[in-house]
Amino acid sequence: SAVNSDFIFLDDKTLGTGNLFMALSEKQRQGYQRQFNEVQGG
Repeated sequence: SAVNSDFIFLDDKTLGTGNLFMALSEKQRQGYQRQFNEVQGG
């Protein structure tokens, strides 16, 4: 079941080898969105 899934609830060892996502400030979000739009031709 999903409750026991190692892919949903990572152990400390797995977390130590990956990257965590951070929340973006509004300024950061707008900057990334602008760059994405430029790459997409918009």
